Amino acid sequence: MVMAIVVIVVASGLAAAMVQMALAQRLQFETERRRVQAEWYAQAGLDRATNAAAKSADYAGEEWTITESPTRSARIQITVQRDRMPARLAVAVEYPVGDLRRVRCRRELTLVSPRGATTVSALQPENRLP
Repeated sequence: MVMAIVVIVVASGLAAAMVQMALAQRLQFETERRRVQAEWYAQAGLDRATNAAAKSADYAGEEWTITESPTRSARIQITVQRDRMPARLAVAVEYPVGDLRRVRCRRELTLVSPRGATTVSALQPENRLP
């Protein structure tokens, strides 16, 4: 009888450890998925800012929200820093907005003007992302 109780206690302990490990792996996977999604949103923000800066020298940035579902959205903030040379585009992403386990991602791109040019173009080969 005592041996059966010991076996049950050991088996319960192993099962609890396995469940805890599975939950930790699930949390790690979810964090990685959110990080990758935030990076995609940051790249989309850079693409959007690059196109807008190429079309208008007055483009100063923007902020927009992408809603995936009623409970999950991403906030993308684009800023253009023209007060220093060379000008820079900066994109900051928060995903999902307001969540305790949100991920933040930031990307920057320097806008290089061609020699002799007075305006900065986001479409110059130096400004394209790899």
